[in-house]
Amino acid sequence: MSRGSGTGYIPDKSNLMSSTLAMLEFFKDGEKSFSQFLLFLKSNYNIETENTTRMTLTTLCKWRLLHEVDFKIYKLTDIGVNLLNTQSKITLGRQIHISTLYFGEILQELEAEVKTGSALRQAANNKYGMSFRVSSDLSCRTQYLAGLGFVERSSKKYRITSQGRDFLQLLRSEKLISENNNNVESNRYIRLKLTDDFAKKCEQQKIAPEFVLHKLMAYYANIETDFLIH
Repeated sequence: MSRGSGTGYIPDKSNLMSSTLAMLEFFKDGEKSFSQFLLFLKSNYNIETENTTRMTLTTLCKWRLLHEVDFKIYKLTDIGVNLLNTQSKITLGRQIHISTLYFGEILQELEAEVKTGSALRQAANNKYGMSFRVSSDLSCRTQYLAGLGFVERSSKKYRITSQGRDFLQLLRSEKLISENNNNVESNRYIRLKLTDDFAKKCEQQKIAPEFVLHKLMAYYANIETDFLIH
């Protein structure tokens, strides 16, 4: 799985585990439609927009917890069923890490000392080739980590917890994270500057740019692309 720079969207990030499990529980008894999930989010999280529903489903699919089996029809994956049964924070954290750049690496940065958000953003740029233009690019990651109990925040500083250290060790044992912080995974992702026309059209149609790009990647991954390189 390719790791992307986007973090997606999950309602109630501060209670990431319980929020994710609640959504997976909704799919426990079989396939559900987009409209059914929209009603679920409206009832449980006061979410009423199709765009937010779409982003949530895209995130759960990106983490391989759900699978789109037909147009706007979704079901649990085997990983999703396992997470629902085990309720393992390690499993959820692993799925986020393998699909999201600079996630477990934050724990690696905090392993030796506590750091501010500013220091973590600087490390993301200098060591991992990430370019965080706004604080929310980092805060979503730290909220996920805090929601899993892997980090704690106090006086604007973050520190790794014992559970976070265990998770980091797991990533290393499975070779899912490099201990050489200077190696940038430049062959696995690119940074794009959205054109004004594209950004404006997404805004007009109330569609997240990340969702459009995700769909395009999924489309091109399933067709012959020889014509693109001739």
